[in-house]
Amino acid sequence: MTPDYWKAVAGLASRWRTSTTVQAVIAQMPDDHSDPTTGISELLQLIAAGGIHLHPLRLASEVQYARTQEFWSSRPDPSGFDEWLRQAAFVEEAFRLQVAWVRAQIPGFPMLRVPHLVDGTVHTTTEYTTVLIWRKEHYLLKLQERSIPPVASLEQEEIDLSEPTQEFLAEMRKTDAWERFNSARAALDDSARQQLKIANARLRDALKPSAVDSFESTRAIRRDQYRREQLDYSLRGLAGPAHGYAEAFGTLNDQLNEAFEFGVGYLAAFDKPRDIGAVRDLEFPTVDEVSFLHDDYLRTGGLFYVSDHLVADAVMIDRVSVHVHDDVQTLRYRGRILRGTKAGWAL
Repeated sequence: MTPDYWKAVAGLASRWRTSTTVQAVIAQMPDDHSDPTTGISELLQLIAAGGIHLHPLRLASEVQYARTQEFWSSRPDPSGFDEWLRQAAFVEEAFRLQVAWVRAQIPGFPMLRVPHLVDGTVHTTTEYTTVLIWRKEHYLLKLQERSIPPVASLEQEEIDLSEPTQEFLAEMRKTDAWERFNSARAALDDSARQQLKIANARLRDALKPSAVDSFESTRAIRRDQYRREQLDYSLRGLAGPAHGYAEAFGTLNDQLNEAFEFGVGYLAAFDKPRDIGAVRDLEFPTVDEVSFLHDDYLRTGGLFYVSDHLVADAVMIDRVSVHVHDDVQTLRYRGRILRGTKAGWAL
């Protein structure tokens, strides 16, 4: 990505940060260097430690999901929790609507014939999932016909996101992922469309509630695993232009999710990635991936600045491995290098 792209992402986050409602919600987000906390912040810290990734602009649904689990359901609500959760819900709905408007500008929307958007995938399910889903109700709003993004309504406050959202969309349209998807869509012929239709019908059957229940009736992680496996199987069965179209959509969708979930969300909460200083045993599994040892705890899904001249950009941590030898604990992190963020975010 170019520095201008990441600058546009930061512009979106900055606009979110102007909201007093957003500030009240994200003020409870524990950072990685915070002292032991109490109240709502402590609850969020414990939920994150339990393996649930917390995204600053959609905390409401994630916390509500955590509270349905047996371990959390018995804990008393912290002081002020109900009001905080109500505000978080307004922030999340506005955030999802902003993302929905950008998605509605994707070429071909709403007739996107991709397996990813079949009912019941990890991208559409209303059950547990770690991704930002495509909601059915957003299709009814005909956002593709609106040249200006909707105003974010937060009960007693509104945020005009139109300018930074359109600036981000302009940069997004310049990316390889957007251009590749546009070209793949233009390459679809009748045979490819028929192939996608058959694949989507098979996937729809495989993801019926009864089919998911047959695989796993209760455990959310296992149900999520089944959804992912069925989608992967469907994508592997495609060939030619149909495969190119579906693969290009997956890349584009992932990039949009990354920009909003980890870029806008993280910057809205913490302003800039934290400089973690020197790292040890630096490795590059691929050209855009980095692996290293570090003594501090760094949460997955977080953005951190690695000042080593071989990296010199923000890194999105997606994996941590803990090794214990002779009672000595070693933390190895792996993440994606977000090329262009050093210049775009003035790190």
